[in-house]
Amino acid sequence: CFDTEVYKTDLQSKKLYGFGGTAYHPIEEFIQKEIQKSQQEYPKAVFVITDGHGSQVNPQHPANWYWFLSNDYKQYIPKDSHIFNLKDFE
Repeated sequence: CFDTEVYKTDLQSKKLYGFGGTAYHPIEEFIQKEIQKSQQEYPKAVFVITDGHGSQVNPQHPANWYWFLSNDYKQYIPKDSHIFNLKDFE
């Protein structure tokens, strides 16, 4: 989960965290810290479910980011990312 920071989610409890403002750059910052900490590769896929309103993000690998939008606001989404409308999955 994320808002202005990233929260690890317990998949057993399915509890969500955050619900403040929206910023996308903390997601990339979290990824970079995890890479440094555990010597992992950049994720092959980063899934973001959002309305599109947030802050600018410049991912190391924007093509690995998949955005699922509840509306058509794309100003802060990197151009090389994959963009989908959530309504297409309802």
